[in-house]
Amino acid sequence: MRRRRTCGRRREAPVVEQQRQAGVWQLPHPWFDVWLPDGQAEDFAGRVLSELTLEDTGGGPILLYPTRSAPLRRPLLRIPPGELIWQFDILRTALATATPAEQMVQANRRLFEQLRRIGGYRYPVGAIPVTQSDWLQHFGDSWPELARAKRRYDPAGILTPGQGIFGRPPA
Repeated sequence: MRRRRTCGRRREAPVVEQQRQAGVWQLPHPWFDVWLPDGQAEDFAGRVLSELTLEDTGGGPILLYPTRSAPLRRPLLRIPPGELIWQFDILRTALATATPAEQMVQANRRLFEQLRRIGGYRYPVGAIPVTQSDWLQHFGDSWPELARAKRRYDPAGILTPGQGIFGRPPA
């Protein structure tokens, strides 16, 4: 019998459903989603969690779980080296009684800077503002491969313009 893999998004499904039922799913969700190296996960997550308040998260849940890196084989997925890595998510909700969404996004950026210093990577589904320089650092040695694919498969530059991966998004 094969074991089914548990996907992080399946873990979030009950959270989304609860927020829908509570009538807050339509509010901004400046989520912080990252990969932590195994040797740094406890210290990083512990420090971040010790400093968070309910107002900082809007009551959104926090996920921290180990992931074996071997099945993560996509060539441009950036994860820390090692057999075991940790996904760390702060699923913020910008409630009226919480920190404003813009401040949550700024807090995510500050955490992102700390994350890079310990060898972690952003999981690019969250709300962390990044520049083209950040993307260059994120993809590292894989950048030329990504740039070639972009030129080949999107010569008109119409895919993902808002991400700023290949320069400034259009105004």
